[in-house]
Amino acid sequence: QQPRPAWPATAVEQLAAVSALVAARPMTAEQVAASFAGARREHVERHLETLALMGEIVVDEARRYQAGRKVA
Repeated sequence: QQPRPAWPATAVEQLAAVSALVAARPMTAEQVAASFAGARREHVERHLETLALMGEIVVDEARRYQAGRKVA
């Protein structure tokens, strides 16, 4: 098993890392947090919600986040 990357230091880097991860495949907040060493679930969830509010990612009924734009 490969070592997990460290959770980025700044909020901007964290948002970019989270966005890149869910662009690869749909993931829950728990899965995203588990992908980084040192990531706190509440921070990951906040970043996912921010990206979803901005329309950068979407969330499905199973609370999996993925790349895509919300259709109005």
